[in-house]
Amino acid sequence: MTIIPQAASRLFSVGEISVQYNTDRNVKREQVKGSLDAFYILRQYWSNQINRLEEFYILCLNRNNEAIGIYLVSTGGTSGTLADPKIVFQVALGCHASSLIIAHNHPSGNMAASEADKQLTRRYKEIGKLLDCTLLDHLILGPDPHLYYSFADEGLM
Repeated sequence: MTIIPQAASRLFSVGEISVQYNTDRNVKREQVKGSLDAFYILRQYWSNQINRLEEFYILCLNRNNEAIGIYLVSTGGTSGTLADPKIVFQVALGCHASSLIIAHNHPSGNMAASEADKQLTRRYKEIGKLLDCTLLDHLILGPDPHLYYSFADEGLM
């Protein structure tokens, strides 16, 4: 063990982290009973870029499966976007979510899940288990306001 006497008298400058969670306690929270409920909530908040750019959202839920927050994680190009799990679970844990639903869109309108989509879902499911924040579903939305793909409904969760 090495002792450096000068270190005891040095001042260190470290950035302070601030996380803010805004909520209106008087708002009735929507209960998510299945993929259709999640789809309606997500579609309502999705940006007007749904047919142009790929975006990745998370829907955070409490123990009663009530929606407590929605967050736009990333916006990409016409054929992809990055979804950093550190950001996803930082947000979910920051609002004390018990579970979450992830969602992204395919601007092309192709509702099929790609192999990359399936791998991402498996990875997030494992991370959620470790953090006690269950991944309930992964939805894919498209430009058609009446169509979506649910990993849970397809037995892929």
